[in-house]
Amino acid sequence: MVKTRLNEIVYNRVSEYAEKNGISIYEALRRLIEKGLDHEDRIYKLLNDDDFIISILTVRIKYDPTFIQKIGKLLSTPEEL
Repeated sequence: MVKTRLNEIVYNRVSEYAEKNGISIYEALRRLIEKGLDHEDRIYKLLNDDDFIISILTVRIKYDPTFIQKIGKLLSTPEEL
């Protein structure tokens, strides 16, 4: 069992989610926690996928030519990384 306090803004968001999905607040909390953890896992996997990162950089460079200059500056000063 987990007990916690939510500020009013978060509680209202959970309450709205529960209402929209026709579930209790407790079920909404369980679902939202599970979704958040799954989402974090997927993001972590993407951030560790070099091919994904390279593809994102490639797209960004194609659509924003000034972005490659920013990358160049970053790579020329590796001590700042």
